[in-house]
Amino acid sequence: MTGLERRAEMIEQIQRSAVPLSGKSLAETYGVSRQVIVQDIALIRAAGYHVISTNRGYVLEQPVHAVRVFKVNHTDEQLEEELKDKMKKLYLPQPDEKTGIIPQFDGYFDLKEIDLSVYKNASVVGTIFHDYSGEDVQGMQAGKQADIVELLYQMEDITTPDNKAKNYVYYEARTLHDSSLSKAIHSITACDLGMEKEAYEMFMSAALTDLGQEMKSSDAGIHSANMGGVWQDVVMGFGGIRIRDGHLRIAPKCPKQWEKFTYPLYWKGNELHITVCKDGVEVINEGEDFEAEIMDQTVTVSKGKNEFRA
Repeated sequence: MTGLERRAEMIEQIQRSAVPLSGKSLAETYGVSRQVIVQDIALIRAAGYHVISTNRGYVLEQPVHAVRVFKVNHTDEQLEEELKDKMKKLYLPQPDEKTGIIPQFDGYFDLKEIDLSVYKNASVVGTIFHDYSGEDVQGMQAGKQADIVELLYQMEDITTPDNKAKNYVYYEARTLHDSSLSKAIHSITACDLGMEKEAYEMFMSAALTDLGQEMKSSDAGIHSANMGGVWQDVVMGFGGIRIRDGHLRIAPKCPKQWEKFTYPLYWKGNELHITVCKDGVEVINEGEDFEAEIMDQTVTVSKGKNEFRA
């Protein structure tokens, strides 16, 4: 069966099904990997079919015969005001008063806990589904990839450093890393927390996704989004780049396995070449002078070569 024939049958099967069809069931039906199914779904969508991903599987939305189009024109100021208003309405669970752990969602702590180590250490992903159904897993404290750990990365001031470390340890134990997007984010957060060993181990595991001994991982295509995560890990994690209160911040953490590393960056029109080494950072600024926070100090980054030592 060709890919075109498989996708045609998939469309009919999803249309006929009274319940959502999971990627796993489709993969078993057609004798391919789940990654191939994900790619097929993307091609089916590109062909104009409105396939919706739910937590139970794929469904095909039927064509809408009447469409109402609304056109709204905002000025930049009005858009900013509306977004700020909507931000106030976003719900964000708060850390538990006793433990400091942030619930992934209301009721998360009521879910069943199991030891995930056997599945986390497996050479292939998805082995938890050999023992449990998708419905079973939904009732467990078992995540596919970074969730609260992603929140700790994106909103670094959401809680105290001590609570951040507690949340990292708590949720890493409950994360399967079955998505290639997971470990780079865990590595960045571990960098922020000064967990050097964990940060480097997570980085190497992410970096070797398509390069390691399990070369079959890229049979159905490379993990390009993971490559973006690895780049973020180098620049945002070990490189320590953040934007804070409209200013550039560089808090580098050179792994002990490296002597130095260099990455390019554009900051407000300034072309920068940043080199991180064991005892500091060098910034070559091809643009205008600007202020930045580098290694916990507010400094002026002048045009040309700038060296900052710990």
